Amino acid sequence: MMAKETILGVALTISGFLQLSAYEARAQALNFGASGDAPIEVFADNG
Repeated sequence: MMAKETILGVALTISGFLQLSAYEARAQALNFGASGDAPIEVFADNG
């Protein structure tokens, strides 16, 4: 029982970390855009 709970906890932690990483990357891209340093490709799919 403990092993299953530990594996689940680790999986949730990794999942949360990956989501946070994606959020950070998005925020950095927006910050670069605000400062005018972003390459055009970053905003290619904004329409």
